[in-house]
Amino acid sequence: MSGGVAPIGSGSLVRAQELRAAEERVEREEAKGRVTREAWGARMHDREIKERELRLLQEQVGSSNATRVRRCSILVSIFLCLKGLPPRFRSTRK
Repeated sequence: MSGGVAPIGSGSLVRAQELRAAEERVEREEAKGRVTREAWGARMHDREIKERELRLLQEQVGSSNATRVRRCSILVSIFLCLKGLPPRFRSTRK
């Protein structure tokens, strides 16, 4: 048998192989993208936790300093009031 018409499915196998190779490349790239997105998400989560911890620490430090300042100013006010009173009105503890 020589000559004749080329089979109808000629090149189909090659095209199917090329398509499969392209699908595999796409799958690999998608997997890389997933890993990158997951790593980015984990880093963002860590960052949010650190920011929350920092805010809490700032609130703790700020409130404790504010409380100390308030107490000191009250004590200074009391001291100044007592200092201005005559000695007989001052409370003496023995």
